[in-house]
Amino acid sequence: DGLHMRPIDEVKSLRGKGEIWENLVVNGIWESPLNSLAAEIVVELEIQQIHSRFEIQVYANEDGTEETTIRYNPDADEIVIDRSRSNSTMLTDSSPLTVQGTHSEEGKLQIRSFIDHSTLEVYINEREVISTRIYPNQEDSCQIRFRTEHECVIRQAEIYLLNGI
Repeated sequence: DGLHMRPIDEVKSLRGKGEIWENLVVNGIWESPLNSLAAEIVVELEIQQIHSRFEIQVYANEDGTEETTIRYNPDADEIVIDRSRSNSTMLTDSSPLTVQGTHSEEGKLQIRSFIDHSTLEVYINEREVISTRIYPNQEDSCQIRFRTEHECVIRQAEIYLLNGI
């Protein structure tokens, strides 16, 4: 029924400590109790329930000066990887990476992301994938957050810390 892109199932064997939340209400900023430079983050939402931008912030530090943002903009129906504050040295490309549309027939949005110290890989509804290198250089740039402008219910959110190979 079309081309699908997803990580191989064996990557699940790298999962360490994890947590799953169902019907998680986010209004503003939600901070994960699990923070790491190596994690798998899976978020499932209903598109019709997203009334403003929804963001997943990774490689984020406490004061917000360093972070990489995966942003869904419902008005433009696009996913943007905002790298403008990915590191303070600006040694890497900071231009945004954009995917138009979620390619969902059922009105669902699944964002499955992998972070691994300097790599970010984002799978969108198993139809698109974006990969980039990020080089956070602040010691505390290991926080994972969800951010919304208006209340949003995440159908299911999963965060797993990844073990080394």
